[in-house]
Amino acid sequence: MFVHKKIMRQVIKIILLVFLVLSCENNKIHISIQIENSINDSINIYANGIEKIIIKNNDIFKSTLDIPSGYYNLKHGNQTTKIYLVKGMDLKIKINNEEFDKSISFIGDYYNENNYLKQKSLFDERNKENFKEMFSKNEKDFIKNISDLIEIRSTFIDSFENENKKLNRNFKKMELNDLNYRYFYYLFNYETAYKYYTKKEPLLSEAFLNDYENFDYLDDYSFKNSTYYKSIVLSYFLNSEKFMLGEFKDLEDLSKSKSILIKEEVANQGKYYLTSKIDNIDELYNLILDLSSKTETKNELTKIYENINKILPGNSSPEFINYENFLGGNNSMSDYYGKYIYIDVWATWCGPCIREIPYFEEIQKIYENKNIHFISISIDDKKRPVYNYSKWLNYVKENNLSGIHLFADNAWNSDFIKAYNINSIPRYLLIDIDGKIISADAPRPSDNDLLEKINSLKHINCDEKNCIV
Repeated sequence: MFVHKKIMRQVIKIILLVFLVLSCENNKIHISIQIENSINDSINIYANGIEKIIIKNNDIFKSTLDIPSGYYNLKHGNQTTKIYLVKGMDLKIKINNEEFDKSISFIGDYYNENNYLKQKSLFDERNKENFKEMFSKNEKDFIKNISDLIEIRSTFIDSFENENKKLNRNFKKMELNDLNYRYFYYLFNYETAYKYYTKKEPLLSEAFLNDYENFDYLDDYSFKNSTYYKSIVLSYFLNSEKFMLGEFKDLEDLSKSKSILIKEEVANQGKYYLTSKIDNIDELYNLILDLSSKTETKNELTKIYENINKILPGNSSPEFINYENFLGGNNSMSDYYGKYIYIDVWATWCGPCIREIPYFEEIQKIYENKNIHFISISIDDKKRPVYNYSKWLNYVKENNLSGIHLFADNAWNSDFIKAYNINSIPRYLLIDIDGKIISADAPRPSDNDLLEKINSLKHINCDEKNCIV
């Protein structure tokens, strides 16, 4: 039978196209999730800057995902679990939302690895570390403690394989690497944690310091697959103490490397380290900006940098307008001009904020008759189920808190909060009698530097009749 060459070429093209489409489809992740007692119509799957939302259809959360293989978080409502996804896999998941971690089950490709992650999570829940006890030990006992901890979890992997199928070789390698990085994570945090828990300096041997002298901070693969390695690397490249001293060599080294994933995440997290406290803010901003290739990240960094230049000492402060006052009515920042203003930005859900309150109460007693207002601005969210407007009212009332208590108009998204680049709390601001900025990141009430700062204010001893300068 004769077939025209032109037709044959068209047939070949069609066959190749179908093959490419099927190959592409086989390279995607097919996932189906059934949730009993679900509380909303969406599921989030996210990790390393990737986030996919799956919407419920006919009681099933089903989707085809075109994302890299690796570990991901699966979140429904306030419940989260870790899952392992691989290109080309077909996985079915069942969950009872009322017993989220215990009830989750898997059918399909890599069900064994995902079941291991479930069992590992439950094991960790039953065997939580006592951090205070662990980090309060001397070096020798601490090393033994964390070595035993890693050994127990390594044995857990063996036990799982004895009772189930063998784990995928690459997956098992990642899990063992993560245990190794967990050991280093504890090691790196020992000195700081020991000081925190014991209020003393640890005695460290040279051998202890040598353990992480040659640590590799530029491994994208480990950064993607180990939360402990990721935490170590981010802490290394984003070091506030070094930034305050104008030391940026680590970031310069990172910019010359080929670690694309690490660069992007350091740039993304770098926004939290751009503050008006840093003298060489221009240099730090440019270094962090150059790490990213994403327009969205660059735009966000630039906006924060531009805001910082607006809130430098001596500039007019951004103002809050018509914030609800706990005692009734509404107040704007201009209502308090004529005295210095020390502002505490906080929320009832914020543990560090709550821990500062006793110190804040003491500071107010010290300066009770001085020329300064103490204002607390809550950024509790009215839409939150627990830590909300009512929680704020009750907390201030039940604890009989001193000072002026205001409620921000839109939580984190309030114009005043955004103007000061406030992305973590507690945060303290110090404003002069004319509404000019003294400090956009003032010392905390528990910091002795605050007393020194307030005492140095020229008009702090003014009252209605006289002013002692």
